[in-house]
Amino acid sequence: MKARDTNEIGRPELLNLHVKDIAPPPKHYVAQSGGIFKDMCCHDFNLARWLVGSEITSVFARGANLVEPYIKEAGDFDTVSINLAFENGALGNI
Repeated sequence: MKARDTNEIGRPELLNLHVKDIAPPPKHYVAQSGGIFKDMCCHDFNLARWLVGSEITSVFARGANLVEPYIKEAGDFDTVSINLAFENGALGNI
């Protein structure tokens, strides 16, 4: 990201990503998926690293079931909150 790398926009300090799908995944997908963290959040972690320009050093995550009972029945979460810390000192929330 040129504007970040040339310090045109300043040093990233706090990242807030809000990610929401249009609808929950289908029941048949949830039953055979790797779970929300493996299947979906891996992309959010990559985006966070790219936007901040630094590696993630710490992750704290919590999951809840607030939308679809079949997701909970499959042992997965439909809602998550993730706190990140980066090598450069920045913090992040997904």
